[in-house]
Amino acid sequence: FLITTALLLAIAALGFGAWAAAAPGAAPSAQIPGEAMTPLTDATCALVDTTRTCELWALPGTLAMPDGVNLPVWGFAASAAGPALVPGPVIHANVGETLAVVLHNEIPGENVSLAFPGQEGLIPDTTGVPAGGTTTYSFAVSGPGTFMYEAGLTSGGGRQVAMGLAGPLILDDGTEPTEVVLVLNEFDPAFNINPVNYSMNRFRAKYWLINGQAYPDTGWIDVAAGSTILMRYLNAGVDDHTLGLLGLDQAVIATDGEPLPFPQGAIAPAIAPGQTLEALVQVPLAAETD
Repeated sequence: FLITTALLLAIAALGFGAWAAAAPGAAPSAQIPGEAMTPLTDATCALVDTTRTCELWALPGTLAMPDGVNLPVWGFAASAAGPALVPGPVIHANVGETLAVVLHNEIPGENVSLAFPGQEGLIPDTTGVPAGGTTTYSFAVSGPGTFMYEAGLTSGGGRQVAMGLAGPLILDDGTEPTEVVLVLNEFDPAFNINPVNYSMNRFRAKYWLINGQAYPDTGWIDVAAGSTILMRYLNAGVDDHTLGLLGLDQAVIATDGEPLPFPQGAIAPAIAPGQTLEALVQVPLAAETD
């Protein structure tokens, strides 16, 4: 099942690329123009007993935009060597574990902390650590859901998130669903060039990104015909967004990691800044190519 980029733009308000469902064993790349969406990077983690320790490095970097601009960003990385990633590496943890996240800050002139919206037992870090500093955040994983980690409540935390310091936090309960994680960002080059002094009330996005790729470089997603897909949407930007899957209905089952009492049908659900949303999508049995 293929959604063309041009048609999807009429629904989604930003370029999603294409959604493709192919029969098992098929080679959709031979039938569908363009390339598949680049997979997200996983965080560097180690599990000892029931404690999962993951390391993140906050780094300056650049993102190549489709018009040839190398956009300055701040992103989390899976290693000290980088690169800075927007969105940051995916942190996976399981219910019953203790998650310890080690933050290494390498952004000059910025104190950086981490926040984990929706998680209990954490005192907000309003100070953070300076460049070259390291600190650790720990909490018990009490329930499954789609969450984010992001730059915390320091004086510059909001601007740091807008520069790209956020990533997915996926907490599992062992059900291992077939899932697609989509992180939304938008950037105003004038802000990225001078984030400290830029007035945010002048923010006007020029680039809209899904998993770090800006339209028209967003790729298609390959899934099996007849499957049920859990869509995990995360809005790491500063604007509201909607995402639609042309020709497919979505059943929203959770927001901000909290299950809804009943699924809510939606074509293009709205996702507020900082919000996460989970939706189930049933892919048709018959694969189509137009």
